[in-house]
Amino acid sequence: MLNLLIGLLVVCFATKAGIYPLGFWFPEAHPAAPAGASAMLSGVMNKVAVYGLLRLTYWMLPPSGATNAWGLVIATAGVVSMVVGNLRTLSEKDAKRLVAQSTIGQMGYIWLGLGISLMFLATNPWLSLLGMVGALYHLINDACFKSLLFLNAGSVEYTSGQRDLNKVSGLIKIIPLTTMAALTGSLAIAGVPPLNGFMSKWLLYQAAVTVGKTWQVLMLFGIVAVFCSTVSLAGYMKFFGSAFLGPLPASLQKQHDVPLSMRFTEACLALGCLLLGIFPAWPLALALGALDGSFLAAASGNSFLNIAPWGGVKLFLTGGTAGQAAPLVVLAGLAAGCLAAYGIYRLAAAPVRQSQLWNCGELEAEEEVLYRADSFYLPFREHFAALYRSLNLPRVKLPSRLAVWLDLDNFYLPLGRLFVSFSRRVSRVHTGGPRWYLLWQVLGLGLVLAAAFLVIRG
Repeated sequence: MLNLLIGLLVVCFATKAGIYPLGFWFPEAHPAAPAGASAMLSGVMNKVAVYGLLRLTYWMLPPSGATNAWGLVIATAGVVSMVVGNLRTLSEKDAKRLVAQSTIGQMGYIWLGLGISLMFLATNPWLSLLGMVGALYHLINDACFKSLLFLNAGSVEYTSGQRDLNKVSGLIKIIPLTTMAALTGSLAIAGVPPLNGFMSKWLLYQAAVTVGKTWQVLMLFGIVAVFCSTVSLAGYMKFFGSAFLGPLPASLQKQHDVPLSMRFTEACLALGCLLLGIFPAWPLALALGALDGSFLAAASGNSFLNIAPWGGVKLFLTGGTAGQAAPLVVLAGLAAGCLAAYGIYRLAAAPVRQSQLWNCGELEAEEEVLYRADSFYLPFREHFAALYRSLNLPRVKLPSRLAVWLDLDNFYLPLGRLFVSFSRRVSRVHTGGPRWYLLWQVLGLGLVLAAAFLVIRG
């Protein structure tokens, strides 16, 4: 009975989180909402499922063999979701559907970390804590860069009037700040250092590789996670290249930049992707602090992460240092390389000229030879065609009486009518007169004081 209850709750949380195949509603629901609402739904609201799963597994269930088994189930579901969600981004041409598909994949990383943590909760608290911290860190990061990418997709739609990546290009000429923010978000979600996605994924890789010495299947899961990061990079390079690079269509030549409020929000989130990556102390402390009162609270009290003031992170497990990352050093190296490349470019002083594309002697219109979204990764999509095929599930016709019983509107609508009727009666006391409002305040204060007096006296 316990396993049945756990299984039902895990299915509920997986549906809310968008874990494959229960997350089939994500690519349909999130693009239908405005960009701001999509950012809230995907960046914040689906994380509620992770909170519910944490409460179930780390506060209610004591470490046992059941937690080991369910940890493997959760980790496996995360890897499957990771693979399917990221591969499906390669086939999407709708900007918001592409971001929604990647939500399924990124949630898979979080579930992989939670599953590894749950598997070793009873036997190795250090490894369990490593998986948990990596999952919570990635949850914070996903909320940042996923909200940014949905807002970027909304800026594309705002500027061009559509979300089809086959019909937009060259938007860098109109929305340059949004373009830089979109590039930052695309690299962050793919786990490119020194952005925030790299640090949380690095912890998850470390967890999978370390526990892979005991469970070889988890080593395989870690390798799959690395592969999925490259797939995510490929998917977002398609998004970025199609929407922002290339020639600007003639129909958009007179378009203006998005409003300042949109640019400011995107710039703040892009800056967050950078700061959460090069200064991991705050998100790691937040992740460790979230475990107070759980079965991992004792292990989190002993620091296994050494964070240097300049942002470097050393991971200590049994046997000494298990890994080390220095995102700020990477950022300094990238900055030096960019300055050197710019200096060489300026010293060379080579003139920049535009020329017509050469098409092996054929004269083709520019629109015919542009590399559109549908052209990206076509052989790859053909090889994995079965993965992109829609499932045609059989329809089950319920008996008419059962359908009536299962229709919750018969329960909610009468309650709604009663609530509306009650609200209309209450609204009669709102006459607009200040004397009446003062009277209600005095009566309310009297009731509060009387209740406090009775509580203190009792």
